[in-house]
Amino acid sequence: MAGSKLKATELELFGIFEWAKVFEFNRDKAEWNADTDGECKITLILDEENTKKFQASGSQKKMVPDEDGRGMKVTVGRKFRPAMEWQGGPPPVVDAAGDPWDVEENGLIGNGSKGVVYITVYDTRSGRKGTRLEGVQVIEHVALETEGSGSGPRGPRFKDYSSSAKTVAAKSSPPPTPKAAQQVEEDNIPF
Repeated sequence: MAGSKLKATELELFGIFEWAKVFEFNRDKAEWNADTDGECKITLILDEENTKKFQASGSQKKMVPDEDGRGMKVTVGRKFRPAMEWQGGPPPVVDAAGDPWDVEENGLIGNGSKGVVYITVYDTRSGRKGTRLEGVQVIEHVALETEGSGSGPRGPRFKDYSSSAKTVAAKSSPPPTPKAAQQVEEDNIPF
């Protein structure tokens, strides 16, 4: 392929999202990704039309049938490569209106969310087809559900106990007696 221009095809694939690890803080940092500092990735369940579109691109990503019969599944990713920022790092993630996704406001993207995944399928110098995740647009959001303490992406789901904190503190330590208060005051005398 020396001297020839490498081709790339951009695709918009509509589907159901699973295992969306598309933010820098929740990227996949599995042992096999250590040389690239991790990878942002998402599994997409494609209907028949989008499956055909993906297959026609020539991507060599493996597709498998969805266990629930909703279509074909494929996982696409974007590696972290600090030396090549144009093709690495987290992909842009936006809402249905095209505005940047705010994790604090909208939450993480849970399984069953629906939207568009933008990918590029490109020729590599080795003659194979590479596939790179370019962006994610969430159209129907399903909040990420976590079970049990500490199993969520940001730890356990803490509750607000501020109103009972004073009550608990008051019950656990009796008020100081005048003699104890006098002892504290004497201990603070600098001579």
